[in-house]
Amino acid sequence: MTTIASAVQTLPVLSLLAAAIHARSHDHSSLSRLNISKRANLSAMTYQGCFSASSGLSDQGSYQYQTSGYCQPLCVNQNQAVLALSGGSDCWCGDVLPPANSKVDDSNCNTPCNGYGTESCT
Repeated sequence: MTTIASAVQTLPVLSLLAAAIHARSHDHSSLSRLNISKRANLSAMTYQGCFSASSGLSDQGSYQYQTSGYCQPLCVNQNQAVLALSGGSDCWCGDVLPPANSKVDDSNCNTPCNGYGTESCT
């Protein structure tokens, strides 16, 4: 599946987590996202699912050793409560989860993170 869209853009599936503090997300075609609470600490993240759209999220670029632990501070520093991972190396940040109708089965989000192979960075 390769539809991770930032407001109608086609990209690979993303894995979303909810981290604590300031981080939010947009919409990318296949994402798994995290919803971050402004009052929570950096280590608190809640998995929100796998999405095929990325509306509301902005691509923060790729990183050779990507993990949710690397991506989360990027989103928090931008006061955004949602973070998403895609393609094994890409980090996405935004303010809202993608539309509920873009949520897909978690089996679509199974690409390991380049920085930590046991974590999903679909």
